[in-house]
Amino acid sequence: MVDYKGKPSLPDVKPDDILLGVDGAPATGATMGQVWSLLGGSPGQTRSLTFEREGKRFTVDAPVHRFLAAPAKESPTTKITQPVTKKK
Repeated sequence: MVDYKGKPSLPDVKPDDILLGVDGAPATGATMGQVWSLLGGSPGQTRSLTFEREGKRFTVDAPVHRFLAAPAKESPTTKITQPVTKKK
């Protein structure tokens, strides 16, 4: 978990804790994009996160502070229109 305003965003969570679920939905076996979607929300909302530490499960209520906006629309200058091939 990252810091928020210079303090740990979730002081009860430690670096080696394993995220098992978000609001009852499983996070294990999910892609990063799926977990990202589960964590989304608006400031003021709360997500219930289930973790495992040393074989024990625990739940932490995590407030949504901010969430990154959707990616900007693709720019024609950054779009790859043809596959890149290596010269032999």
